[in-house]
Amino acid sequence: AREIEKADQALGLVVGAKLEVIRDQMRALQEEARKLLEEAELSTRLQRAKCNFRKIPGKVYHLYRRPDGELYFSMLSPTEWGGTPPHAFEGSYKVDIDLSLRPLEDERSRPDGRAIVAHLSRGESIAGELTGKS
Repeated sequence: AREIEKADQALGLVVGAKLEVIRDQMRALQEEARKLLEEAELSTRLQRAKCNFRKIPGKVYHLYRRPDGELYFSMLSPTEWGGTPPHAFEGSYKVDIDLSLRPLEDERSRPDGRAIVAHLSRGESIAGELTGKS
C-alpha cells in the first residue's frame, strides 16, 4: 500500500509539473498572439496612411496626424519643421526591404547585421553585437 501511495504521489508531482509547463507555454503563446495582433493593427494603420511619394527601403519617414484624424507620411522630421510640425507627430518609421514599416526606435535596438557578418567572416565573437555592446 505504501509503494502504491508513493507511486501515486510521484505521478501526481510529474503530472503537476508537466501541467505547469503547459500552462506557461499557453501564457507565452497568448502573449505572442497579443503582440502579433498589435503589430497587425499598427501595420494596417501605417499602410492606410496617406503618402504622396514612393517609399524606399532603408529610408525613414515620419507619421503625422491631421486634426481630422487623417494619418500621413512626410519626409520631414519634427526637427526639420523647426521643432513645430504642422500636425501632431505620431512617430518615425524605417521602410524594410519588403516595404513593411518598423518604428525607428525598434531599428535602433536591433543588432547591426552588417557588423555581425563582418565579425563572423573574421572568425570573431558576435556576443557584443547581439547585446548591443561592441
